[in-house]
Amino acid sequence: MLRASPLIEYSSTVLILCLWIGAITSILSSLIGLFQQDIKKVIAYSTMSQLARECNKFIIFRHQTIYEKIIVIINSQITKAHNYL
Repeated sequence: MLRASPLIEYSSTVLILCLWIGAITSILSSLIGLFQQDIKKVIAYSTMSQLARECNKFIIFRHQTIYEKIIVIINSQITKAHNYL
């Protein structure tokens, strides 16, 4: 499985920057691809747009799983504290 770099995992600024770059790349390459006449260029811009979307999905999914793990850990600690009392 691919691992995100620690820079992206722990810095919300870098995460937001990567998401914005991916979103802008996806939108611009889709729009540019719409107006191309050569099929090779259409496929190239379409591929670029799809790669940007997949990159954003990976970043969002990675952070979602990290947050879910943190919530599970916190809930288990709360349960242990309640059982201790």
